[in-house]
Amino acid sequence: MRYTLTIPQDAMRGMSGYQLSNAAGSSLDFKDFREYEQGDDLRRIDWNAYARSDKLVVKLYREEVNPHLDLLLDTSRSIDLPNTQKIAGILKLAGLFSTAAENAKCSLKTWTAGNLIQPVKNGNHAASMWEEIKFDGTTSASEAINLPPPPRWRRHGIRLLLSDLLWEADPLLFLRPFADGAAALHIIQLLSQQEISPNIRGNSRLEDLESGAEPEVFIDAVTERRYSEALAQHQNQWHNACQQVGATFTVITAEDMLETNLRLTSMEKARILEAI
Repeated sequence: MRYTLTIPQDAMRGMSGYQLSNAAGSSLDFKDFREYEQGDDLRRIDWNAYARSDKLVVKLYREEVNPHLDLLLDTSRSIDLPNTQKIAGILKLAGLFSTAAENAKCSLKTWTAGNLIQPVKNGNHAASMWEEIKFDGTTSASEAINLPPPPRWRRHGIRLLLSDLLWEADPLLFLRPFADGAAALHIIQLLSQQEISPNIRGNSRLEDLESGAEPEVFIDAVTERRYSEALAQHQNQWHNACQQVGATFTVITAEDMLETNLRLTSMEKARILEAI
């Protein structure tokens, strides 16, 4: 099944917020302005505008105001869960979104949230060209998003997080800065079947993949029920927080992602993807 990224109307705006024409044009066509930021090419400063307003602004061209996707991958150690398909699932899902963005004629920038949030080398190209991604972070995305330097998300762009969301902090600590200035925000929780329905009984030694703690616990039917209730409560907290910031919230199973000819009905219903 082939998909294209759903583009909201607000994503068809320049960085300064002006509505753009959908008509095709040369990549050299001037379309918009935005304020100068450190590191911008000085040759693109509009000196006439500076003389009038005493503000430094740079010219934007067609490729900078096309719809844009900032794709953020959680690369914490919890994704590298032994005996599961979580890494394979999240990479396939990331590849699907890079292709869906291309099908929608949407520019792309791929980021990782490990110990910091940073861009993937070649992350503006197809997933096959990305530098190898390592899942070894010990910091949650909620902590990483508030560490300097702040990531430079595209204003009026689409932002999408792929994560297991298995951290304890209030979801809004992550969602508010991630949502700021976005045209659309999508949160996709990817879990293994083992995490959704664990099949472990008796004395067990658990390992916290991020802290390294190894508590011993006794798991019985009561423990399993409490775990399922806690997971449902956690997901409900994320669902409610996403509603507060206008984001979609979708849960995907890693093993399902690896199925051939998978139809991603949940993401079609949420208007994240459209089948083509």
